Amino acid sequence: MADLFISVYVNGSGYDKAIQIYNPTDEPIDLSDYYLSRVVNGGSNAEAFAPLSGIITAGDSFTIVHPSASNALMDYADAVSTKMNFTGDDHVILMKDSPYIGSGQIVDLFGTMTETGLLNDPGLAWVSGEISTAERILVRNKSQTEGDIDGFGADNADLGAQWTRYEEEDFAALDLFVPPVKGVENETTLIAYPTLDRALHEAADGDVLTVTGSGNFSLEGPHVVRADGLTFNATKASVFNAFTVATGANSFTANGDMDLHVRATNGDKSIKTDAGDDTLVGTNGIAVLDGGEGDNYFDGGDDGLLDIYIAGSGNDRFMLADGEGSDQITDTGGDDFATVKDEVGTRIIMDAALTIERVLGSHGGDDVIDASEASGSVRIYGRDGDDALTGSAYNDYLIAGRGYDRLEGGAGNDRLYGSDGEETYVFAASGDGDDWVVGFTDGEDRIQIGSDNAVSFEDLTIVERGAHLYVYYGEGDLIRMTGANANGVILTEADFTFG
Repeated sequence: MADLFISVYVNGSGYDKAIQIYNPTDEPIDLSDYYLSRVVNGGSNAEAFAPLSGIITAGDSFTIVHPSASNALMDYADAVSTKMNFTGDDHVILMKDSPYIGSGQIVDLFGTMTETGLLNDPGLAWVSGEISTAERILVRNKSQTEGDIDGFGADNADLGAQWTRYEEEDFAALDLFVPPVKGVENETTLIAYPTLDRALHEAADGDVLTVTGSGNFSLEGPHVVRADGLTFNATKASVFNAFTVATGANSFTANGDMDLHVRATNGDKSIKTDAGDDTLVGTNGIAVLDGGEGDNYFDGGDDGLLDIYIAGSGNDRFMLADGEGSDQITDTGGDDFATVKDEVGTRIIMDAALTIERVLGSHGGDDVIDASEASGSVRIYGRDGDDALTGSAYNDYLIAGRGYDRLEGGAGNDRLYGSDGEETYVFAASGDGDDWVVGFTDGEDRIQIGSDNAVSFEDLTIVERGAHLYVYYGEGDLIRMTGANANGVILTEADFTFG
């Protein structure tokens, strides 16, 4: 009878350790009867074990990761266990009914066993040709459909025959194990769980999968979709959870109160949802990501192509990348946050219809982030590079990074924060409100006031008050130079530019 088996072995550096197990059957399997046992440096029985829990649906996988693993590996975790702390010479055994050999059943053995049942110590690692268990990721070959209770066998022959090696930090290999399956025919209508699990996993090129009926469609991800040109429609107004990795020019639609989690790779994508809290990720292609209402996460990928983000009134997060195409954002409200991922500069221009409350600029690029027409307060972080940050007519925070930055708060009572590098703080001749400048560096930073020479140095009133300096000008406008007096700053005409 078919049973679970180990599909991916991750033995990375430090605590980057994980084991993925796979359900090749047509039915969901309860993990509460299973254990991952570890034998250190050989021996006769388990010295540590991780009891498992949860359900592996038909055709799905389950990944157990060490809790101190890197974030890149933790992204793949379905569960965590400190027992995932093996090295290349430790046995990892998938056991059933008991974690101990003799009282439990060996379902799959990663390692070797002698005829007398001894789990031998290979030294530093088991090796077969170019395949080694030392600081590597090993993925079971696609032809493998069951576990191996005898382990690698004589001369580790099954290690070379059953496994493919990947580098220790190539965690995307956790998505590579896909055993032979039969594709779902086009225009398939899915009406029940776990049939939907299986169909997502077995989807073939060009399939149209439509979810209807009155069932509660709740899936345990991740679901790996390899089809090219898949159209997936979920029309039931219910909670729907599907974390999907896809290739090709695919279309995903979820209507109703659903949470749709989609990571789509390698191809142009159209992903549209309705009122749920969604995670929409498209890479290596043109992505159209429509999250609808709800608190959504958008990531168009790092390929530099045009990405279009459409958000509603929820609290949305946008991950932006610059390149050949400019990202386009439509957003109707909420407390939103945008992060520029690239190391090159980007331009973000807001207006009344697009206000992103928090923006994190790029690392090293020269960014232009302009919120002068925004409909509410913003908080903008320049990070590295020579950035131009412009606030709204409301009360804003502008935070410079390393580089030569230009900070213009606009109307409202703003706070402008300097950092390493030479900053220019820009203020209108009048109507700019009560602003704060934090981190002014004497002899490096500059204050620019007004246009058309409407203000001169003689029009300023500079007052020392405690640790701070206060610069009065215009019609009741004020610049509070926070901590400047305590830091020995003496403002002279050389610190200002006008016009």
